[in-house]
Amino acid sequence: VTCDRFLQTEGIVDHLRTTYTSCKGVVTEQICTFIASLALFVSAKYCEIKYPVVSDVCKLMQCPFTFEEFEEMEKVVLEAFSWNL
Repeated sequence: VTCDRFLQTEGIVDHLRTTYTSCKGVVTEQICTFIASLALFVSAKYCEIKYPVVSDVCKLMQCPFTFEEFEEMEKVVLEAFSWNL
């Protein structure tokens, strides 16, 4: 739900491409995978006692982004929802 809601924000993929270096030159599907990976990670952190390691999530989703980029995007998504998950 978080992933869908974030990606339905008008112009979000173009905004991510122009704002974050991690998204420049990356195809839309990779950005969607990145956001989906992030949503999975945030959900796990919210619902589980022990949550997965970021590198494991990225590897599982074949996400071409770094840990730092993952952390940065986590902040963006959480701020977009005013932390109201």
